[in-house]
Amino acid sequence: MPGEPVIDLPLTEQPENPTIPPSTTSEKVEFSEAQQRILDNAIKAASARAGKSAREEAARLKLENERLQALAVGNSPDASEVEKLRASIADERLRAQAAEDRAAMLAKTTYQQTLAAKFNHVDPDTSTKLLQNHLKFDAELKTFVAVDDAGVTRLNADGTPMTGEKLYDEFSNAKPWLVKSNVIFGTGSTGSWASSKPISADPPLELLFGPKSDGKLINQIAIKDNARFQILRAAAKRKGLI
Repeated sequence: MPGEPVIDLPLTEQPENPTIPPSTTSEKVEFSEAQQRILDNAIKAASARAGKSAREEAARLKLENERLQALAVGNSPDASEVEKLRASIADERLRAQAAEDRAAMLAKTTYQQTLAAKFNHVDPDTSTKLLQNHLKFDAELKTFVAVDDAGVTRLNADGTPMTGEKLYDEFSNAKPWLVKSNVIFGTGSTGSWASSKPISADPPLELLFGPKSDGKLINQIAIKDNARFQILRAAAKRKGLI
């Protein structure tokens, strides 16, 4: 309108090189034909192994259930001679299966104890218990392989099954406090301590003190380094574990 003052608003200067916000969409990873073929084969092989393992376990449980049913029927007071015979056969096969399971467990324990010694574990019994559910025997490979919590074979980066030795190597690096030091003897009368794993790392206090503690492990620490044991014990007291 006439007579009203004119207000000049300053123009916002535009930067010469405006900043473009990064894209929020993830970029598609492109594989070469050879890489895609390797990946596809690894996935197929892993799926086939998992499926075969599940089928074998289902068949084993079904057979065991059938034998138990035959045993129950054959031992009933009104069982026929045929049913009693079937029960006798089922009992023999169940006993044989139990013996086979014990032999397999013994072979697995021996295998684990060998690896624990190879990787210089402080207490082989502890590592055996911690890893026993993460190993299974692969009939095709004729050796033990690593499995996840669901019992599926773990794979290396190249798609091959992870061996038990690789699992123990991974475990030893992740838990250096379970690996004991080696004495290196020199020209003097005393030896010096050295280790391929860092011995300064301490395990969780809950593993050393409290209801879920490992008595053997804390005894090892107390014997080897009493000062360190006292520090850990004081920390456990502050935390209310003892």
